Amino acid sequence: MTCPAPRHEPGYLVAGGKRCPLPGILFEVDRLLGRRLCLRFIYAYGGGQVRIPRPMRPTHKLARLLGLDAAFVLSAHLGRERSEQIRIPNAVVELTWYWARVYYLRGHALPVIRLLMLHRHRIWVTERRIGRLVCDLAGRPRPAPPPVRLPGHPCVPARVPARDRRQLEIAFPPR
Repeated sequence: MTCPAPRHEPGYLVAGGKRCPLPGILFEVDRLLGRRLCLRFIYAYGGGQVRIPRPMRPTHKLARLLGLDAAFVLSAHLGRERSEQIRIPNAVVELTWYWARVYYLRGHALPVIRLLMLHRHRIWVTERRIGRLVCDLAGRPRPAPPPVRLPGHPCVPARVPARDRRQLEIAFPPR
């Protein structure tokens, strides 16, 4: 199986012909800085808060992380003049979907994908979940959801069977 290179579409994670939008402000960060710097930004600040100052200093932590040019671009578009914190989404769901599909398209087996995601990206995911994420690439239908259990005691059947007509016609001996 040849691996088509995942193409970069600003603001979206694209793998295997499907695309997934990045949540919140990460859509803008990816559009402004590109995929590589956006992933670096997610891994550093995902799930937390960061202050992006309007006049960016060369010694600021964002300038050291992303590079001075990228930090100036980020500051010009998303910077705040006051000390407001910007919430950065975690994006674990989107990254799990993206990396599972990319590694599957590269020809890796499900256990290898699980280990790659754990060691390279620090994302813990089961092989079953990876199988569900890549089922359309493998040519399999998506598995059906588990059956819904009705409320009640687990030992009691959800529906009482109707009485058979013969049970009603039984003649009892007189007393």
